[in-house]
Amino acid sequence: MFARVFHSCVGERGGIDFCIQAAEEGHSLAQYFLGERYEKGWGLQQSYLRAALWYRRAAKQGHSQSQLALGVMYAIGRGARQNYVRALTWLTIARAGGERDAPAHLDAVARLMTTDQIAEAERRAGQWKPKIEK
Repeated sequence: MFARVFHSCVGERGGIDFCIQAAEEGHSLAQYFLGERYEKGWGLQQSYLRAALWYRRAAKQGHSQSQLALGVMYAIGRGARQNYVRALTWLTIARAGGERDAPAHLDAVARLMTTDQIAEAERRAGQWKPKIEK
């Protein structure tokens, strides 16, 4: 399934229907790729709102690249209302998942927050558990 999702979602327009179907069925990799396509406007009309929606669905399932992307979207207010606590929460989770770019984003967001906000984000990240859709 991984190979089919990967080739359908990163390929040309012909595979987008399968990518959408897999994403709607709860496949986190397809959800990530669909979020990326919406964010960048690759084969679909650009929509930061839809990108955030798909990143969020994949992030909740434990997809670390989606967690990083969603954290950045919350940090800059693109596709989601700017919220530093949510941004830092998702970026912390992404870092725990091994995302190499997360620490730089974490530092940048933390500089804009109060100590209470940072503590709340860390508390939320510590309590987070993935929720598989299927």
